[in-house]
Amino acid sequence: MGDSITYGHGIKNWSKNNYPAVLEKLLGSDYDVQNFGASGRAVQGNSDRPYTNSKQYRMSLDYNADIVIFMMGTNDSKPENWHGEEAFKSAAEALIESYENQENKPEIYICIPSKAYFTDDKNGSLTNYDIHPEIV
Repeated sequence: MGDSITYGHGIKNWSKNNYPAVLEKLLGSDYDVQNFGASGRAVQGNSDRPYTNSKQYRMSLDYNADIVIFMMGTNDSKPENWHGEEAFKSAAEALIESYENQENKPEIYICIPSKAYFTDDKNGSLTNYDIHPEIV
């Protein structure tokens, strides 16, 4: 589960090259890897687009996975979404707990958000999509 990075926003030949599809290929036929990435979504519930309000979140819970890979946080660094480290930590813990509390008790892997690169330096501190690399 994750944001546009998990979804594969902007990836050429998306169906074969988004990272969940590549992971499924690497793991082999014993694994069914689903992509519950939602572009622009953030961990914090008071963000502009909370992941918990997305259909991908509901689908990911309904899927009842044995393993959950949590890769989110980049969109939380946007100025309109960032409410401080403690707010992010609390929201991330609550989101992760929603998977931990499932009856089947899946294994959960937490990834570090991907590094943000300056490609369109509008004001000297934000990258494309207003991602703040220092916060990420």
